[in-house]
Amino acid sequence: DFRQQSNLREHLRLHTGEKPYKCCFCGDAFPKLPELRRHLISHTGEAHLCTVCGKALRDPHTLRAHERLHTGERPFRCEQCGKS
Repeated sequence: DFRQQSNLREHLRLHTGEKPYKCCFCGDAFPKLPELRRHLISHTGEAHLCTVCGKALRDPHTLRAHERLHTGERPFRCEQCGKS
């Protein structure tokens, strides 16, 4: 069940293949607006893209922290208990 009609419409696009959000730079189309926004950053250079999953992040520090999700790296450790 969907709480909002817009959520149902978005879900139905999975079944219909509808992609109403088009990139003005290259013409690629997307079923969801956030996907188009993430794609647009690849043209404008306004973000740093994760090489693993393609997620667009606003600055290199955030990108580095995000990349640790993929690598499992946990470089910071609590001096008191050792948890990282």
